[in-house]
Amino acid sequence: MKLIREYLETANILAQMEEEDFENEDLVLVFNQAAARIRFIAQEIEYEHPELKEKFKELLFIESITIRIWVAHHILEVMTYGDDVRALALKEIAVSKRESEPSYALGNKIWLDKWLQKYPDDALLLAE
Repeated sequence: MKLIREYLETANILAQMEEEDFENEDLVLVFNQAAARIRFIAQEIEYEHPELKEKFKELLFIESITIRIWVAHHILEVMTYGDDVRALALKEIAVSKRESEPSYALGNKIWLDKWLQKYPDDALLLAE
């Protein structure tokens, strides 16, 4: 549970930072380090603490869309889940194209388009 808590705390910091303008390189560095840390935590859960995966997927249902997007990306990019969870993650990213700030929405649209080119079968998961 400590890893889940750290993931949430760090993702909350990222969510707050995303609301600010990156005025200097120091902020960009802090943001990138925090983003790398939560990705590492997701990998650590996948490979060293699979018993936490059920709890991790529940993060797809928390209030913060920003955190849900981070979770969705990590579920798809660095973790292994069944199609039901992968579909939820893909749909979360698809929804973010409409509900996020314009720059993040565009980024997620581009990411999703590239993902579906690489994994065309995942388009079926979005259709469910």
